[in-house]
Parts: sequence; C-alpha cells; structure tokens
Amino acid sequence: HKALLQSVVGAMDKNNGMFIVGYSFHGNVPTSQTLNFFTLAKEEFRLKVVREFKKDYCGQMGIGSEDEKRGAVYVKVLASKESLYYTEDVWKAPSALLERLISNS
Repeated sequence: HKALLQSVVGAMDKNNGMFIVGYSFHGNVPTSQTLNFFTLAKEEFRLKVVREFKKDYCGQMGIGSEDEKRGAVYVKVLASKESLYYTEDVWKAPSALLERLISNS
C-alpha cells in the first residue's frame, strides 16, 4: 500500500488532482487490511476520501462466483488537502458523477 501511495502522491497534481480507487473484497486478505490503505492514505499522505460509491452485483461474473462480497465494487475518490476537490463546495452539484461513471462501465 505504501509504495502505491508514494507513487500517487508523487504523480498527482496537488492543486487539482484526485485519485480514484476501485476495489472489492475477495476474502484472500482480511477486510481490515484492505481498508488500512485508506487509513495510511489519510495519516501518512494527507489524502482524504472526498467521495465514495458502492455498486452491488450478484457476484464476480468473470470467474462465475455468486459470492455477494466479491460482487460489491467500491469506488473512493481521494484528494490532498491542497486540492480544490478537498472541500465539499466543489462536490455539491456533480455528486452524481461517480454514479454515472460506474453505471456506464
């Protein structure tokens, strides 16, 4: 997780950049270990989850799994404290943007 976050912070424009993370829980690691990514992002890299969205599917179709945990896809948008996306004002109008992006995929 740390190496990925270092790369993101190094490449992201601090003033108007954002980092979009999509993931699902596969059961091969504890949920807490997956979510620790966002704790590390906040505590060590000054990134905040500014928006999040969850889309439920009946399973992971590509492998024929009907496990609902594997079927849920989570999307989180992170921004640095210097970014214009860090404040709520920017998100008031386009809050449905993530839903449109996900529904079109």
